[in-house]
Amino acid sequence: MLDAIKTGLKTGLRSIRIALIVYAIQLMMAMVLGLQVYKILEASIGGSLEVNKLLHGFDYTVFRDFLNVHGASITPILGQLRWVLIVYGIVSVFVNAGVLCTVVKKEPSWQSFWLGGATFFLPFLKMALFFLAILGVWTLLLWVPVLAFLPVSIEVLPSEKNLLLIVFGVVVLYAIGLMFLFNWSVISRMDHIKEPGKVWPSIKRGGVFTLRKFGAAAGIFLSISILKWLAVGIYLLLEGASGMVTATLVFVFFAVQQLLVLAKIILRIAKYGGLNSYYTSRS
Repeated sequence: MLDAIKTGLKTGLRSIRIALIVYAIQLMMAMVLGLQVYKILEASIGGSLEVNKLLHGFDYTVFRDFLNVHGASITPILGQLRWVLIVYGIVSVFVNAGVLCTVVKKEPSWQSFWLGGATFFLPFLKMALFFLAILGVWTLLLWVPVLAFLPVSIEVLPSEKNLLLIVFGVVVLYAIGLMFLFNWSVISRMDHIKEPGKVWPSIKRGGVFTLRKFGAAAGIFLSISILKWLAVGIYLLLEGASGMVTATLVFVFFAVQQLLVLAKIILRIAKYGGLNSYYTSRS
């Protein structure tokens, strides 16, 4: 497992050009939505004093008044967001196909990225829909009973501490399920790149391997994720200590934010590389 983690980190560092492509695509998607939101807000809300009130901190009464006054202006934003999310999902399938192709074939080049995205887009789209359905079922199975139990929990449980323990346990179980689904989806897609054909055999092989080697796969996932959480924690500490109180600090923290986004992409590629190394050595 340690060798797989080292290989994954090396893969991430070697794939900086690929990470820059992914970063540029995400930035363009965010700019499209951001410009639309800005135009709608500027035209309809403008210098509303309600916005200034919300800047001082969240207040439910002020937020409700804001929705009553400007609710009609927010509706178009939600409509645009729906379509942007659909487009983003489609683009994400293409991007993940390209990235995984460069990782599996060990060719971190732009040509391999674009060719891999185009070649495996349709199979990966089918896989994405399958895993989204599994995610939906997993979410409903865990959270619907909890949400249904909340209204009567005060009468049934002896204290609020028990309720917090139950919710905490569900959160942990849900997180483990998400980690399993992530590893399953990645390994299934890598298997399909190595053995193109129908998607279902790849999904089956990926699921069997993830179940059999869940501890090691989870170790790779968590080990590399710790680096991301550490970077985010350091950023939050620095921002909390200094704050964006001057134009210079605003610029500095904006630049650091973008570097952090790029680092997250590199670490995600590192996860792919680590899982690919472990799957190749154990399958």
